[in-house]
Amino acid sequence: MMNLEYKICDPSGNITILVTDEVSKEKRIEVADELLKLEPTGQQVGFVSKGDGTCDLVIDMAGEEFCGNAMLSGAALYKQSHSDTDIVRIKMSGAKDVIDVTVLLDGEQYIATAQMPMPDMYEHRTFAYAGKEYRTFLVKFDSMVHLVMLDRLNEDDIKPAIRQWNDELKCGALGIMDYDEDTSVLTPAVLSNNGSFFCFESSCASGTTAVAIYLAEKYKSEIEKEIKEPGGTLKINAKPGGYVVLTNTVRICE
Repeated sequence: MMNLEYKICDPSGNITILVTDEVSKEKRIEVADELLKLEPTGQQVGFVSKGDGTCDLVIDMAGEEFCGNAMLSGAALYKQSHSDTDIVRIKMSGAKDVIDVTVLLDGEQYIATAQMPMPDMYEHRTFAYAGKEYRTFLVKFDSMVHLVMLDRLNEDDIKPAIRQWNDELKCGALGIMDYDEDTSVLTPAVLSNNGSFFCFESSCASGTTAVAIYLAEKYKSEIEKEIKEPGGTLKINAKPGGYVVLTNTVRICE
């Protein structure tokens, strides 16, 4: 375990551990859980391998979900060793198609931009917890679900509620996105690794994508916005129908 090679990336505080050694699919959740204990600032773990001819990199999350920040981090890591490359083609778990990530060096950090995967579906849905009902805007991607909260949960209720709702949805990876439209502030909470790991994330690219989809559908128009999250600010451009382009900064920790 200690002999594994990995890099730590910081996309707006959402500390991402990218393992560059080969780890079998069956061992990834176990390895991810151990790494998250070893690196207490870590919030997620991805496994990176070389491209297969159709892409430059393959990134698989431990729970096989899509992770936008891991994808952008992988693009920054690739750019670090391929300085002449501005577009990195990535095959990402939880995404049906290869995704082109534009990545530029900006001082000591990278600026990465990509069109996020289109959602499988989205709808308004109400969930019950502790005798109360909560209105949400549910966005389902190929491998995970995000709930944009239209009624606010108490912070102490988020962890038990996300576990209950994940069991109901049987999705394996679930995000609760507490978004304040008046201030453009998003507080993301995510249950991942097939339900074994929970954290309040410093930023969440796929959750921000869900918020962008919600806003574009609510106003039936193109949305350009900066979403403020605990670790930084993510930029979105969204159109009705599920189209979202997202930009985040990535710092590679030495």
